[in-house]
Amino acid sequence: MLVAVFGQIGAGKSTVTRMFRELGAPTFSADEINREMLSDEKYLSGLKEIFPFAFEDGKLNKAALRKAVFSDPEALKKLNDYAHPEIFKRMKQKCAGAAAAFCEIPLLNASGARRYFDKTVYVSAPRETKIKRVVERDGIGLEEAERILDIQRGEALSEAYADYIIENDGDKDALRNKVYKVYSELTRKL
Repeated sequence: MLVAVFGQIGAGKSTVTRMFRELGAPTFSADEINREMLSDEKYLSGLKEIFPFAFEDGKLNKAALRKAVFSDPEALKKLNDYAHPEIFKRMKQKCAGAAAAFCEIPLLNASGARRYFDKTVYVSAPRETKIKRVVERDGIGLEEAERILDIQRGEALSEAYADYIIENDGDKDALRNKVYKVYSELTRKL
């Protein structure tokens, strides 16, 4: 069974995924796969064709690419259309043979990836909490964090389509109990 762990930036997807791993489940991250792809010359060559402005002296300027895709919906679509098929191909390879694997994926519905998963776990948190986490973690300004969340608004609405919802309000013990409950329900059927 392949389970997507998704939600907006700053919601705590990585923390929830790590807790699933602590329970013994195989886990991986679409972002980690994407980082691996950024060392693949063939992938980078295609990316450079689409976003030549994001390369300086032949090297990818991640900040320039991030700024472009989070300020232009068409640029974000181009990036998703290019990156996601490769990410999902590599995801399937990584989880082959696992009874239940948990895959952290930032934008499940926006990426069209829902069809790849058997179940979904939506991680939610109050907007103010998400903004604070993103500002502290990524070293960006408040306005940029708010803009990113606004762009991901559709993903917040996709909570209605989740099989499970985990509210991450900052209490680690409560969060661990919620993760255990979801894990128990999912693996009980295996």
